[in-house]
Amino acid sequence: YTLLALLFLSKLRLGSTVFTPKSFYPLPVNLAITESTFTCYTFFMKSILANTVKITVAAVLAILCAQALKLDFAVSVGIVAILSLQPTKKETLRTALARLLAFAVALLISITLFNLLGFTFPVFFLYLLIFILVFQWCKWISAMSMDSVLISHFLSFEKTGPAEIKNEVLLFVLGVAFGILVNLLLHKKTDYIEELKKQTDNHKHFTRSMYFVS
Repeated sequence: YTLLALLFLSKLRLGSTVFTPKSFYPLPVNLAITESTFTCYTFFMKSILANTVKITVAAVLAILCAQALKLDFAVSVGIVAILSLQPTKKETLRTALARLLAFAVALLISITLFNLLGFTFPVFFLYLLIFILVFQWCKWISAMSMDSVLISHFLSFEKTGPAEIKNEVLLFVLGVAFGILVNLLLHKKTDYIEELKKQTDNHKHFTRSMYFVS
């Protein structure tokens, strides 16, 4: 959308001609930038900036909360929060439940392997092999990176006692919770965004037609 807006800006009317960055010579095209185009451009720029701030704040707050609870690997909760972001509210809630189940399965596999075979990198690689196979079979692809980060902490702990499991569960819950919170805030204006997308697409088709006609 930013590139589309810049395309309109590059075709500002100068008297009776329009200059394009592609040719750098005046074309006899009578093309004016409408108010709705500026509205689209302004809104999307503000939306991008607002989303950036909200996502960053969610990650920082999740990390601060984890540090306040004196959790190990507190920075990881910020990554979990970012990875929890989804395009829509419905998908956010649906994937949160799926990821909770996926994380429980990852815990089960990792605890079993580490306690039977030891806390070594070869065992972790074996865990990844089984883990990825199961997750692809269950279509939990989006949870693989998040769970891999959390499970890798057991290598540093070198044990999977109640305290270590509690640490990872809290990291997961805090990260997903802040991710859901941010998603709910980010998608309050979904209908308005879709309307602006339609307007922008209309202007895009109009611009292309005027360019080829010229």
